[in-house]
Formats: sequence, C-alpha cells, structure tokens
Amino acid sequence: MLYDFLSGNLPISLIILALVGMWAYRSRSSIRLAMNDPSPFWAWAAKIGVVSTGLFFIWVTALDNWRQLLGYVIITGREYAADPFERAATPEMLRWVSLALLVVSIVSLAMLYARHMGPYVFLIISVIFAPIVMFTFNEIRISADAFLRLSEHALENPQLLDAGAIVFWSTGMFVIIAAVVLAAYLTFFSLVALPLRILYGLTQAPKEEGLARIYESYERRARESRSEGNRTSGGDATAKP
Repeated sequence: MLYDFLSGNLPISLIILALVGMWAYRSRSSIRLAMNDPSPFWAWAAKIGVVSTGLFFIWVTALDNWRQLLGYVIITGREYAADPFERAATPEMLRWVSLALLVVSIVSLAMLYARHMGPYVFLIISVIFAPIVMFTFNEIRISADAFLRLSEHALENPQLLDAGAIVFWSTGMFVIIAAVVLAAYLTFFSLVALPLRILYGLTQAPKEEGLARIYESYERRARESRSEGNRTSGGDATAKP
C-alpha cells in the first residue's frame, strides 16, 4: 500500500499543487486583472488559460502519468527509464488529450504574458536555465526512482525506521520531480512566450500606448474644463449682491 502510494502520481501532484498554489496566491491580483480585461477576447483568453491549465493538471493526475510524460524530455534514447515501475503505458488517446491540454495552456498563458507586457528578462533567463534544470534534475530523479523501485520489499514489510527513512527521502524526490515538471513547462512556455512578447511589443503595444495617451489628454482637458467651470460659477456667485 505504501509502495503503491509513493510510486504513484498523487504525491507528485500534491507537491506541484502546493508550489503552483503558492505562486497563484501571491499573483492573485494579476490573475484577477487578466480575467477582467476590458477586451472580451483577452478576458476569454485568460479564462481559457486558467481552465486549460487546471484541466491539464487534473487530467494527468487522474488519467495519465507524470513520469511517463517526462520521458518526452529524455534525449538519450532511454525513455523507458522515465517510469521504472513497470506500469502499462497510458493509452494513446488519453495521452493526446494530455498533450492537447498542455499546448492550449502554454499558448494561452504565453499570449497573456505578452498582453500584459511581462519582462523580457524573465523569459530570457527561463530559456537559458529552465532546460538545464529540466535535463539535469530529470537524470537525478530517474536514479532516485530506481532506488524507490528497489525498496518495494522493504515497504511491503515495513519496519518503522526503514519506512520512515524511505518516506523522508521520497518526499525530497517528489520535490525534484515537481521541479522537473515545472521546469519543462517553463521551458516550453518561454519558447512560445518570447516571440509572442516581441511581436506584441512591436505591433499592438505602440497602438495601445497611443490610445492611452489620447485618453489621458481627454481626461486632462475634461478636468481642466470642470475646474474652469467651477471657478466661473464661484466667481459669478461672489459677484451677485
């Protein structure tokens, strides 16, 4: 029972949920702002991004496998090592749904990043370092998973000290796996978001900045007109006997 839990999907999903949940809580005002964009198109893009990301997480947790998905980022021809627990591969139709949800999530969130003028520095750093984290720590977690695979007998006949030690280092392994998953997501996100951010900055942003300046001038003139009207009214009232 304990071995089935530790070698399954749920512990990885719980760590991912905790990490993403902390980020979402800290960014809740930005998320709320994006979902209430005055443009219906961008408001819907934000909703699609949030919903598709949530559905991707739930779908993989319930019907796919995080370790098997990480097999796609192994470039040494050892994809079989991505999931050493001898589980059946996820049916192809379910896998295609996972990948489709992933694509929708990445593209929609990348569009929002471009729309809200996210910094280039973050994307450049992500493009450089996220793949390094992804490939390096993926090799580490494959080795850790192999140790967990060898601990099956110890977990089926648990001694308190042995089981406690295995659970302890397994928790660290789940953090590593979650980091690899998030680094993989960030790699693909930054590769899509960077050209979109450049394109949006060159085409749409100048138009919106021009409109914003026009609106500001309208508002300034309206305020000046109201102030002038108030002064005139005050002057007329003072002039009356």
